[in-house]
Amino acid sequence: MTIRQDTTATKNTTITAHAQYPHAVIPQRTKTKFGNDFPPSAIYHYVAYYRLLYENRLVLVLQHNNLTIAEQHELRKELDKKQASLTVIRRGIFLAMLRRTVEYANLRPLIVGPTALITSNVSDEENPKLVSDLLSAIDKHKKFLLVGGKFENSLLDPMGIEEVGKLPSLAMLRGQLLGFLGSIGQGIVGVLGQNAQSMVFTLQMHKESLEKKAGTNDGQNEE
Repeated sequence: MTIRQDTTATKNTTITAHAQYPHAVIPQRTKTKFGNDFPPSAIYHYVAYYRLLYENRLVLVLQHNNLTIAEQHELRKELDKKQASLTVIRRGIFLAMLRRTVEYANLRPLIVGPTALITSNVSDEENPKLVSDLLSAIDKHKKFLLVGGKFENSLLDPMGIEEVGKLPSLAMLRGQLLGFLGSIGQGIVGVLGQNAQSMVFTLQMHKESLEKKAGTNDGQNEE
């Protein structure tokens, strides 16, 4: 469902968003509870917040204590180096968007007071330490409190996010798995080699035994 607005920009935003996310994006109501049209800026933020959730691999939800413009600028510069972004959200619009989602509705209790999101869609190959790097950046700024977030398609509490940050990279896990499988393969080859050697030895002993018996029989026949 789309929102009817007088401005062309709002209509274009609505149509584009609905095409990209047909399952749930645009508010169902066309009026506020006071009977007014939703302002274009509200619809813009609504769609932008939805895209932040669905287009980023990692979303960290943080409460902040009177974050100044200068502090936001400083943190954004630091996050930009790590290919991440900071978004200070409008709580009411973000909560309205969460009510329309299924996967992320459980994030609603985390949105209390001034709230910001740190988001990134960097792959594990591009930065295997993405989560730990972002947690280190957050720790430097005492006005932030990590309250939860999502990684891939899983919702996590702060402890869960910290555990993800401690995990080895996918490349390292693949290397460990290949090493493990290689050691198993070598063990199997070794066992098969030992069995083959044992079989050869057994056949050799059997051959010698038959030869001895044949020699004994020949001697008895000559007598």
